[in-house]
Amino acid sequence: MKKTLQLRYIVGILYSCVYFCMCSLHVSSSEKSLLLTPQVKYSLWQKALNYPNDFFELARLIELLNSWPRLKEIQMKAESALDIHNLRYDNSNSLLKEKIEHLISFFKTHPPVTGRGQFVFARSLWSLNFNEEAKIQFMKLVNEFHIPDDIIRYLPEFQKVLPFNWAFSQVKFLVLSEKFKDIKPYERFLTVQQKQVLEVYIKLLQQKGKAYLQAYEILKQSGDNGIIVLQLIHLHLGKNKKIHDDQAFSLLQHYQFSEEVTYPDLFFKWRYKLARRFIDSKDYQKALEVLKQHKYTPKDCERKNDDAVIAFFLPAWLSIEFCDNPLWGLNELKKIENHIYSVKNKAKILFWIAKAYTKLGYDDLAVQYFLKASHIRSSFYGNIAYSLLKRKEFSTVLVDQKIDSQHMLDDHFETQKINSKDQEEFNRNDFVVLLKLMKKKIIPPKFDEFFDTLISLNSEPKFHQMVLKLAQEIQGDYQIVRLSVKKGFNMRNGYPLLSRNVFKKSIDPVVQKFPKYSFMHALAHSVIRQESYFNPEARSIKNAKGLMQLLNGTAKSERKNLKKIGVNISSFNLFKAEDNVLLGVSYLISLLNKYKGNAVLTLAAYNAGEGSVEKWINLFGDPNNSNLNILNWIESIPFKETREYVQKVLENILIYEQILVEKGIRKKIDLDLVHVIRPKI
Repeated sequence: MKKTLQLRYIVGILYSCVYFCMCSLHVSSSEKSLLLTPQVKYSLWQKALNYPNDFFELARLIELLNSWPRLKEIQMKAESALDIHNLRYDNSNSLLKEKIEHLISFFKTHPPVTGRGQFVFARSLWSLNFNEEAKIQFMKLVNEFHIPDDIIRYLPEFQKVLPFNWAFSQVKFLVLSEKFKDIKPYERFLTVQQKQVLEVYIKLLQQKGKAYLQAYEILKQSGDNGIIVLQLIHLHLGKNKKIHDDQAFSLLQHYQFSEEVTYPDLFFKWRYKLARRFIDSKDYQKALEVLKQHKYTPKDCERKNDDAVIAFFLPAWLSIEFCDNPLWGLNELKKIENHIYSVKNKAKILFWIAKAYTKLGYDDLAVQYFLKASHIRSSFYGNIAYSLLKRKEFSTVLVDQKIDSQHMLDDHFETQKINSKDQEEFNRNDFVVLLKLMKKKIIPPKFDEFFDTLISLNSEPKFHQMVLKLAQEIQGDYQIVRLSVKKGFNMRNGYPLLSRNVFKKSIDPVVQKFPKYSFMHALAHSVIRQESYFNPEARSIKNAKGLMQLLNGTAKSERKNLKKIGVNISSFNLFKAEDNVLLGVSYLISLLNKYKGNAVLTLAAYNAGEGSVEKWINLFGDPNNSNLNILNWIESIPFKETREYVQKVLENILIYEQILVEKGIRKKIDLDLVHVIRPKI
């Protein structure tokens, strides 16, 4: 072992020597990259992560290792090494000028990721008389970055290019980011009036008796309404939620926050929290009023910003389902219809547009949008739309459109033809070479990082197919499922099956006792896919273990339940597939029995705990005993993780049902999600 490590160390040194020899040659970073082997680059990447603390050396490595994992981390390290005190700006010194030009060149292609880097970039531009560009970068510094303490004292030198209220703008940014301790260094740059306002903020934060009331009055009289968000933040900490929520609602209704346009994400966080509190108390109109004033634009939905999509969807849903204004909700959803690229969100928006048209009495338009959603069968709402269209009143539509369950799943699993040239080019990729070396243990394994990087290099389905095939060859089911779930890829090999041995020992014995849960084989696979990516050795931070992520306490309880139905398990190992799946399936059956076969309540409890589900039933009603629409119940779940978990597991059930039929494990199939979850929609 020691000899192997020594050999690796020597090889790493030799690789580094090769690189430094090349640095002395006048070749570009891209040319150097082509000349270096993947192993040399890997050695340099590890060096960048672990050793150098010199900006220019790390900058060269970043340029060389373009698209490699953790480059942002390496760049943060590089920028932290910038010594602003000793970095002089003297145009008469040619060596120094060359350094500054290198700084500027680097930051133009690799924008700064820290306040230190941004300051050095702006200052360097200023020193070489690129004044207009320097102004833009200084503005960016004070508006978008946290400025380190040791840099703050240099900023008055650039007073001419900084906005008049630059220090106060930083204070506001820190307040909105809840970084209250970082405010102090800016106090010396504030005017007397600004200091007085800051004192008001602090009193509001401390919320002490008369001082708080006086501060509130001063704040109301000041012209700076935006900072009232301070009070909103503190109101959320109050014990009497009802009183504080009403006060927060009043503030949001009566003040326009200029900062919200600049920081829509920060403000929406508070709008969303408050709205969720109102939804919990069924005060839907207030929730709608809080949300509808968000400052996101439809374009924000294009940058993979889930918060922006939620900001449009949530008030639209409230308007359609609870506030008797489906037309307003329809218009909000139509704004973003063509700006959504996530499959999951696209199907959701199309489905609720259809629901709005239904409420407005435009059935023909509703059917058109249900059809559009039903084509996205790899999504929860796509399957719900398909299930609705299967109903008697719409069944002719499916016939006319030649839509059937088999056809939709075939499209879902469409594969690309890969020729030898494609495969050869793929095999030459640096990351492919390195992943194969990791498999052989020639270099330290970093599988997740390198597979994530590899699959992000190309958006072509053909490329993704080759990556997933490689993942299966190197790490089996775990890596291929992890990539499929994480990246949203829906190819057949992203839906593996348990071994026949596990079926016979762990699923069949329990299902035979409860034949009404005929979808249990598919449900168990879908849960495993979401919980552990089919990694039998998975362990969560809460110590949930194995394929179905069971806690020891849950496993012990289920062992007793299994004994009651004649299935004995004397001891168990949760990292053993047969034991884990047997106990996990038993737990799913226990939950289904408790919740009268309702898969939505079962999965919500599996993810968030039975206590949370009991609380939500008390808040929103029991879908089994009331006229509550199950989709509204799902969307009312306060936890985003649980809402998405329920939908993802349910959408995968139908895919697994199809696969199980094809493999001859299931004799019949019912691809109707409504039948599985039994909702009233």
